[in-house]
Amino acid sequence: MYCKLDAKFLAERLVGLSRVAIRTTLFRAVRNNIEITPEFLSAIKKESIEKEAYGKLEFLESKLTLDSVAGHKTVKNWLREDSNLIKKGVSAALPMGYLISGRIGTGKTWLVKCFAGECGVPFVELKNFRDKWVGATEGNHEKIFSILHVSGNVVVFVDEADQATGKRSDGDETGISGRVYAMLAKEMSDTANRGKIIWIFATSRPDLIEIDLKRQGRLDVHIPLSISPHKTP
Repeated sequence: MYCKLDAKFLAERLVGLSRVAIRTTLFRAVRNNIEITPEFLSAIKKESIEKEAYGKLEFLESKLTLDSVAGHKTVKNWLREDSNLIKKGVSAALPMGYLISGRIGTGKTWLVKCFAGECGVPFVELKNFRDKWVGATEGNHEKIFSILHVSGNVVVFVDEADQATGKRSDGDETGISGRVYAMLAKEMSDTANRGKIIWIFATSRPDLIEIDLKRQGRLDVHIPLSISPHKTP
């Protein structure tokens, strides 16, 4: 086993893993005579964080770029400028989040996957974090946020956001929906996360998302899609 990576690069790539996970990773490499490469570290980090998040976070790995999106020239130029800011770490110039809306079939998820290939930072998709046990849903939320905070720069994608975000008040007897909404709204408006945790919501029903989430300081940039982009080979 050998490693050609310098200590600083290695430390940056291991951000977000517990000391136990780091030790296990190194032992695995030594035991199996595996070279420690950026690809090896990325695979280990993906596996470890998804496991710690109980499957509530899923890494989006994309080799696509915005060149794979036909049309939407203005949108692509905007996102490409932001991806360059993300790579340079210019946090103050970045939005807190994006709201991508459009009818089913307009290419919302495709656009996000192509954007993921441009940014050079981890992209994760927030999966269904709701649980049947009282208190477990909120616990899942807290666990997800704690993982995001130690992951360095990360972009969080929420698909079908109108169904995932909860409501300020929707008559839910358990109050879970309101508590989920309050936790998410607080996290999204924390300016300490600017440039570190960037949110992307995609929905075909933006009218069903609470207006507080769509304001400046949370989902700053609204991107409506009206036609389906063609996917290039």
